[in-house]
Amino acid sequence: FIVGAAVVVNLRFVMYSAALATKVSSLAPRIRALMSYVLTDQAFALSMPSLDSEPPKQGAYFFLGAALTLWTAWQSATIFGIILGASVPPELSLDFSVALAFIALVGPHLRSRPSLAAAIVSVGTFLLARGLPYGIALLPAAAAGIIAGMLAERSRPS
Repeated sequence: FIVGAAVVVNLRFVMYSAALATKVSSLAPRIRALMSYVLTDQAFALSMPSLDSEPPKQGAYFFLGAALTLWTAWQSATIFGIILGASVPPELSLDFSVALAFIALVGPHLRSRPSLAAAIVSVGTFLLARGLPYGIALLPAAAAGIIAGMLAERSRPS
């Protein structure tokens, strides 16, 4: 069950990879391999505007700059947590920080009707599905958000 849940929860990286593949397919395999190794939610969200507007090589360098900075911070924080984690009082729960990070990353991108529709529908779907087993509520939320965004994009006047 644990392996299955981990696979399901991390299927979002398949979506991220598919979006990235269309933008960096012309780059060297070693650069794409490094990009796949450091791919995170935050690096993807920060880099997509650059990958959409810049030539592939510059977009990839922006992505790698963001992703490697995040990777370094993650490794440093992990070491810090190993060394000092036991000294943090249990009442200082930091569970909310993940939600705040996603809000900070997504908020600036909600400028169009399709992106706003996708965000509202995905959050609503997640809230309705949050009781699903194995933490898979993210999957129907992502699918519903994508569909809502596509429908809103289609109905947009040309």
